[in-house]
Amino acid sequence: MHEEHDLNDAATCNTEYFPEEVEFALAMDRFKRENHVIFPTCRETLRVLASLGYRQTEEPTELPVRRYVRKEKSFTAETAEGAE
Repeated sequence: MHEEHDLNDAATCNTEYFPEEVEFALAMDRFKRENHVIFPTCRETLRVLASLGYRQTEEPTELPVRRYVRKEKSFTAETAEGAE
């Protein structure tokens, strides 16, 4: 997956997304519309990911930690390692 990137203006959604993020968001939106659900379950989300071809191929690693740092009307996601 890609390195983290700036979350430009979270309030107005002026964010540049990676192609994989757009593909996932569109697939989730389609799933929710076709199944008349607002909040898909974890299981449903995993099924959408599987339908896009995602599979677990490596051993699990530690989850990333996200911290938001205020930067002149925008937020930046940083991992615990990058923030220290």
